[in-house]
Amino acid sequence: MWTFSHPQSWKRVWPLKAPYSKKWQKETDKLRQIALDCDLTEELKWGKPCFTVLTKNVAIVIPLKKSCAFWFFKGALLKDPKHILERIGEHTQAGRWIKFTSPRELADLRSTLKDYLYEAIELEESGKKIELKNLQSTQFLKSCRGSWMATRFSGR
Repeated sequence: MWTFSHPQSWKRVWPLKAPYSKKWQKETDKLRQIALDCDLTEELKWGKPCFTVLTKNVAIVIPLKKSCAFWFFKGALLKDPKHILERIGEHTQAGRWIKFTSPRELADLRSTLKDYLYEAIELEESGKKIELKNLQSTQFLKSCRGSWMATRFSGR
């Protein structure tokens, strides 16, 4: 893991090894600067720029094929008055992200992102946790057992 105390330190490890990182370099640089302006610590985790406070993950930049995402680890707890955060997947409980396809989109939301980052920092400093639900529903287990039973006794 790399920790960067100065924004220019990043240049020594650029380009990132993450897929599509070169395609979204401008957006990544802008997101990095926004997070650093909020006094977060920058670390390289999972091959991506991750921002922490009190050694806890707050946000991470994720270059994707068609966009660049800024993921808030406890995004479900953010107020999101502008309704810009999205669930990452159907079963995602804690994380929320916003995706960008241009530096212009980022510029338009710069102050909002800072507000969200400051709120995320406060959440981390408060120690607030997300109550995760057990995703192993009875219905899912029954369907698996049913499939196993059908396969087991059909002679396949």
